[in-house]
Amino acid sequence: MGVIDPVTAALHIIVGNSISVDTCGVYGKDKQLLRFGISMVAFGFYGDTLADSDKHRWMGPKRYDWSGFKKFVSNRAYEGTISFVRSEESGHPQDNTRCYSGCSVCASDSDTSSNVSSLYDASEWEHLTGSFLGINTFTIPCKTGLSPEGVAPSCHLGDGYTDLVIVKKASRTKFLRHLLRIAHNTANQFDFDFIEAIRVKAFRYHANSKPSILHSPNSSSQSHQQQEPQQSRRSTVDPQQSVWNCDGEVIEETDITVRVHRQAIKIFATGVEDPNIKSDTCTSCYGKSW
Repeated sequence: MGVIDPVTAALHIIVGNSISVDTCGVYGKDKQLLRFGISMVAFGFYGDTLADSDKHRWMGPKRYDWSGFKKFVSNRAYEGTISFVRSEESGHPQDNTRCYSGCSVCASDSDTSSNVSSLYDASEWEHLTGSFLGINTFTIPCKTGLSPEGVAPSCHLGDGYTDLVIVKKASRTKFLRHLLRIAHNTANQFDFDFIEAIRVKAFRYHANSKPSILHSPNSSSQSHQQQEPQQSRRSTVDPQQSVWNCDGEVIEETDITVRVHRQAIKIFATGVEDPNIKSDTCTSCYGKSW
């Protein structure tokens, strides 16, 4: 899994190697499905970076570095309330486990989605109100060249949960230390007083400020508003709030609910091989990941 060689991918299909992975459903205020996400749903720093990078497409991939630098310097935090349903079975984002091929956690028979319809009214919802630099959820470890061990190293591919990482308002120096730990894996990237890492099966976010809708000066009467053509979604975005980054796509609706659907997608792959276990398989594939 994570191999980009087309021949290897074709062999997985021919042989029939497959695994099932979780996906997150992102829902709006009216519980309408907005999008599915398989890796990351993020608000604040990562959302702002993505939105700003769209203005600099002429820069190519470098636009992400430039936009990320700008948003880091601005160090903007957002007021809101996060509610979540905590995992009771699948460990913790800081338990230092890894999801390898044949993972016993992902192979368990527990069904985290059986009570999904009642999650909105469940008594186990916990709430956190404050000012946040980022609200990020990771359904896979999200390993990249910039984060070799992943942004959520202990995340499992098919356990029915997602790792919610809440970054509270902090100084640029503290936030930079967190980002450097992700990049260099020098220490626990969640071991800060302004970061909470929680394994959840659902969460929702409510902005404390209300979106401001732009109207023409003569649109005071309701009848006239009904005759106005619908304005673009961008005009309803609260300038005091961020947007959501869902697998590299912008979601402009601020108040959302995210729910995990366990092993909803089947892909042709064998999973990440454990580099500590000797095998007759090709050792060059070890360490390959999402």
